[in-house]
Amino acid sequence: MDYEQSQEKEYDSFPPHPEAQQELRPKVKHSGPGIVSFVLALLAIVGYVGCLTLIFAAFGQIGPDELDQEHLMQQQLFISGVYGLLACGILNLAGIVTAIIGLALKNRKKLFAVLGLVFGLLPFLLLVILLIIGVAASGGQV
Repeated sequence: MDYEQSQEKEYDSFPPHPEAQQELRPKVKHSGPGIVSFVLALLAIVGYVGCLTLIFAAFGQIGPDELDQEHLMQQQLFISGVYGLLACGILNLAGIVTAIIGLALKNRKKLFAVLGLVFGLLPFLLLVILLIIGVAASGGQV
């Protein structure tokens, strides 16, 4: 009898079929803050494109011969585009913060948090580079 019981224990020690393992594993949900960060990053990218379109449209209306600071400040398209870029930067920062929160959550899938962080950092870094280039081109005068 001891031999039969030991044989049954050996068979019970084998891992179950892979499909049975998936049923035994608890289902992990996607991270809520990760999804929010992904959506915020996509909205910020769309906003950046729209704002840059407004700025380039303002440059097109002025013309190359009248391109100075006074004419730019009188263009509503240019002002709207600049304020829009700043708003998208704030939206991007909020997306980056929520992505970090989504990455810190345990027992959650991290896919959307990683995507939100990547899509949030790339445009934000490009915005910072554009600001540095703009300040350098103006001779340090802000």
